[in-house]
Amino acid sequence: MIDAYADSINMGPEPDTIGYLLRCGARVEEVQVQMHERMAGVSYLTLGRSMKYMLEMCVSMLVVQWSRKKIQLEEREALSMSLALRILLMIFSVGFVYFVLKRIHKDQLRIQDSIFWILLSVLVLILAFFPQIAIGMAQQLGIISPVNFVFLVFIFCAFIKIFSMAAKISNLEDKINKLSYEEAKRRMQEQEVEGAQNEPGTMDERKAV
Repeated sequence: MIDAYADSINMGPEPDTIGYLLRCGARVEEVQVQMHERMAGVSYLTLGRSMKYMLEMCVSMLVVQWSRKKIQLEEREALSMSLALRILLMIFSVGFVYFVLKRIHKDQLRIQDSIFWILLSVLVLILAFFPQIAIGMAQQLGIISPVNFVFLVFIFCAFIKIFSMAAKISNLEDKINKLSYEEAKRRMQEQEVEGAQNEPGTMDERKAV
């Protein structure tokens, strides 16, 4: 990264340079610093110079930077998955599959509901064994880090599962409402029959018979 700043005349410490490096796959971190009050002199920034600076940055970021050729950074830590993370994903996948199978063995989970979680665990295990898949997909989708792609897979699968559960809950609520209506209707009919049987006219007719 230092070589990139040193070799190019268009790599000044400005916001447009940060945007350009982000396009090249660099990772930018914010560092807190303490600024002291000016001890002497006056600022070179006037109203006219400030407006000129803002105009230059806007033109550079919106027009110029998109036409610059991307540089190949020597160290691209973003496009990699650490060994510790891969081992953690493997342990999580195997452990979760064991947990699901144990729940099935104890008859505490339906097989139909367990298929989703087993497939998700297998997918995570594949990404952990073959990180090139996550790296390639992250590059194709414009995601800086393959770790973010893995998290995106988790979020996407979670949305699918949540939507599926919401659909099932809606279906169950609809069935419950129908059953409640039918039960209420049945009870009303029974009450009407009982009321008709207890009427005085009906009792007199029985005695006459």
